[in-house]
Amino acid sequence: MSQPRQAPRSSRFVVVGAGAIGMLYAARLAAAGLETELWARSRAQAAQLDARGIELIDREGSREIAIPARAATDAPGAPADVVLLTVKQPDIDDALISTVMRAGRPGALLLCLQNGIGHMPGLRAAMPGWRAAAVVTTDGALRLGGRAVRHTGTGRLWIEDTDGLECPIRIREGDMTQKMLVRQLKNAGIDAVLSKKMKDRIYQKLLLNAVINPLTALYGVKNGRLPDDPARALLMRRLHEEAFLVLHTDGMSGGEEAWARLHEVCRATADNESSMLQDIRRGRRTEVDWINGGIVALARQYGLAAPLHEAMVTLVRTLEGAADGPST
Repeated sequence: MSQPRQAPRSSRFVVVGAGAIGMLYAARLAAAGLETELWARSRAQAAQLDARGIELIDREGSREIAIPARAATDAPGAPADVVLLTVKQPDIDDALISTVMRAGRPGALLLCLQNGIGHMPGLRAAMPGWRAAAVVTTDGALRLGGRAVRHTGTGRLWIEDTDGLECPIRIREGDMTQKMLVRQLKNAGIDAVLSKKMKDRIYQKLLLNAVINPLTALYGVKNGRLPDDPARALLMRRLHEEAFLVLHTDGMSGGEEAWARLHEVCRATADNESSMLQDIRRGRRTEVDWINGGIVALARQYGLAAPLHEAMVTLVRTLEGAADGPST
């Protein structure tokens, strides 16, 4: 197992959530020599990760990366400068917020890597003093068991520039700034960029997720298979049109090129299983309420109808209830 090289600066990262994205970023941070700890939901997975590390599979092959890991319910270690919250929307509750608050020091940076919309106001209200930033990633990852993850697509990590918020948290001496964070992430090989246009980036990704995720879950196919069938392609188009109208009404930029981008993403991630399909197959609750349900809620604010997205919520919820797999 390769041991991480030493980082030139002292900073501490905690990754809360040992799913595909959590393991991917924890592995890359640790491999770059950044002090990183991974918090898993189950003690069994935490013990496996702590003892054997993460197996990261990418274009360079397979490598073992040592990383300290613990169950999220255990007593925390040293407080972190940066917490990456990589759990999914259904897992964000009072207990989870309490867990996160134990992970970091006052004034810590909180990077929130959730799909969908609606979670950031609640997190900021529940965690005063934290510098919470919305994050959009275009990296692809597939979890393979309790400690292995495949990096299925190289992308970018867009981080909300919180200096643009109306009431930014005061940065004290010794706090890590966002620019310092981006430098460290880039040194770890992560293409991180600060953005003052996060609402638009969130909506652009939501537009993709609101089409690809529910349809791959319903049809049980990988991303690249969606456009192959004429009936699926027509449903893709109708879902896209409905979501685009709602998001564009609320300020999303772009035009007809968004439809071409959807097909481009399906091609680029052809072998990927969407997170919603993975959740259905594992018997876990999906993020449909925050993806398609987010579209529906936003539509209602403007007096618009989103019947197809309402149908996606109902159908995917039915699949959630029918799934037999254990929650992990």
